[in-house]
Amino acid sequence: MLKKGPLSSGDLSRKMKLSTSNTSKTIKIIEEKGYVKRLIDATDRRKMFFTLTEIGKDKIASIKCEEEDMPSELKTLIQNMHKE
Repeated sequence: MLKKGPLSSGDLSRKMKLSTSNTSKTIKIIEEKGYVKRLIDATDRRKMFFTLTEIGKDKIASIKCEEEDMPSELKTLIQNMHKE
């Protein structure tokens, strides 16, 4: 979302490698926290997209700052966890 702009829930499912139901639950949680907002397609009101809010962008920026301060050994460990 940060680089590509608004995404559908299907796009998010594929990018996060989650099932549709898990994606829906995740979207609901981050939407309640104010990190994303829903956008309805102007030409087809059945289609819904999600985009980051300013709060969401700030949260990502703070996570990136924390990641930059992280020791390289911990970064490697986290990256390897995602590969499993």
